[in-house]
Amino acid sequence: MHYIVLDLEWNIPGNRSQADPELLKIFPEEIIEIGAIKLEQDLRRSGRFSVNVRPRYYTKLNHFVEGVTKRQNGSLKNGPGFERAGADFLLWAEGEEEDNEYLLCTWSNSDSTPWLNNLEHYGLCHAQTPFFLDVQRLFAFASGELSTQRSIEYAAAGLGLDLTEPFHKAVNDASYTAAIFTRTVAKLQEQGELPTAPTALYQALRKLSYDPTIRYRAKADLGTISDPADADLLLCDYPWHCPACGALLQLSDGWKLRCNGLSRSAKAPCPTHGSVTIKVQIFRPEGAGGAGAGAAAGGGSGSGAGGVRVVAGGGSGAGGGGAAGASSSSSSTSSTYSTSRASSAPRSSSTSPSSPWIVKADLHLQRPL
Repeated sequence: MHYIVLDLEWNIPGNRSQADPELLKIFPEEIIEIGAIKLEQDLRRSGRFSVNVRPRYYTKLNHFVEGVTKRQNGSLKNGPGFERAGADFLLWAEGEEEDNEYLLCTWSNSDSTPWLNNLEHYGLCHAQTPFFLDVQRLFAFASGELSTQRSIEYAAAGLGLDLTEPFHKAVNDASYTAAIFTRTVAKLQEQGELPTAPTALYQALRKLSYDPTIRYRAKADLGTISDPADADLLLCDYPWHCPACGALLQLSDGWKLRCNGLSRSAKAPCPTHGSVTIKVQIFRPEGAGGAGAGAAAGGGSGSGAGGVRVVAGGGSGAGGGGAAGASSSSSSTSSTYSTSRASSAPRSSSTSPSSPWIVKADLHLQRPL
């Protein structure tokens, strides 16, 4: 058992409107650099991997990527293609042993989906798909600020690391992440939050890691209603499903309302995957007229089309699981629904059939960390 601290740089089309829409749908990010640090079970550094990857599809740097990485378009002509680079990385990370388990450690969860997508696109795969440990979240947990996302620059400077190597080169960021990871683990061990024995530590960190094949988010279009007060009946009968496995959910408490009922949230436990937060927005398209037109949850403007349909969730995990929503109704939801239908949302006299209210929902499965 060991740890691989991974960092990627990836490119996206310079102009999405000119990109092949079918390619963009299945291959939105193309990896152009892989950097990694290998840590043994005792967190001792034992290896370093770095390679520039020559892209096949997005051969011109997006202006944002160019600004962040400080790279030039000419640099994309260097290095092997991903087939060779990815295969070399897997051999380096896994070795030749069949049962060589490891955790992939990254700063934030943004690299897991592009990594697995690029592997799949080129017919490559891990011997067994590893769990991913979000070092950014681990650092936030140790700092007592889970609600705040800190940059790798902030964390490295705060820990007093030597910052001579430039950021946003994959192997350098992997090295900084590895240093932040080991120091954060040491801090949590001092606090009694993590065990000190190497095997026990690995198992504890694995429990804090996420499975990248699980869908952690899903979206649902619940259709349209003629008046916000009608949302109570719609939500009462709507069947909510776990984004990961599709299990039918039962709300643990009633809805919490904001913005006069135009925004509401509730929690529902999945027996297999844990707590799911459901956030509902009720809004009208911009220009629809009437009171509250275009108001979305949190006071923003909303847009969207009517009609009941289920939309697959985004999020960092790729792969299976059920989508939120189904065509049948569920009585389990109504049994825990405690909001008064008469007072939960304002009734607007200016609403007309030509300007219906749209109801949409986001479902978030809580990650381990």
